[in-house]
Amino acid sequence: MGMARAERPGPGIVPRPVRIRQRNRAFFVGILPTGRKVTPVGRIVSTPNFPTNVAVSGRRVAVLANGSTPWQTLTWYTPALNRVARLAAFSGVAPPRRVALATPGGSGLAIDPRRNGPAGVVYTTNQPARVRREEALETLRAEENPTPVPTRTLSHADLFQGLVAGPHGVWYASGGASDQILALHLRGRRVEVIRRYALRWQPFPKTQYP
Repeated sequence: MGMARAERPGPGIVPRPVRIRQRNRAFFVGILPTGRKVTPVGRIVSTPNFPTNVAVSGRRVAVLANGSTPWQTLTWYTPALNRVARLAAFSGVAPPRRVALATPGGSGLAIDPRRNGPAGVVYTTNQPARVRREEALETLRAEENPTPVPTRTLSHADLFQGLVAGPHGVWYASGGASDQILALHLRGRRVEVIRRYALRWQPFPKTQYP
């Protein structure tokens, strides 16, 4: 569902589902670093940065994404790939709205949990903090999906490790940094956290790897 950067000129973001047909196929061709071309088929839509897992249950498709942004997201789609709802996990205290930060390392970062999951990042270490925040916001506006999605934000959470669709409409997502498994339920376009299962640290067994 994620897509490579398209060539000549190609879209950076596909904000709504598009069916690939003969007349538009060339527009969505992507070029890999090896030079090989990737041509999608069927229906496509953009996901948040770096989708790593997908699960399907009934008429819902869930996509886990944990790329190079402060957010790790779980987004639900219909079979036609229309976005339904999203859970946005943040390792610290989740900001409730769009924010722009000037990091100690000299870069600028802008994030918006309601939109498509990119982060606006600029690396201008010789600029004052105000300029870095403004430039990061401009970058975010250029990259983000223009349509917000109903989003539940979650503080002190992590979605790095896994995703599975369980019985009775319950979804389970886990993260290593927070040492917990989240049990989730999708009620209409609202994400409910049913329960958090705490995980106990234990050493890796010596027989884990052959």
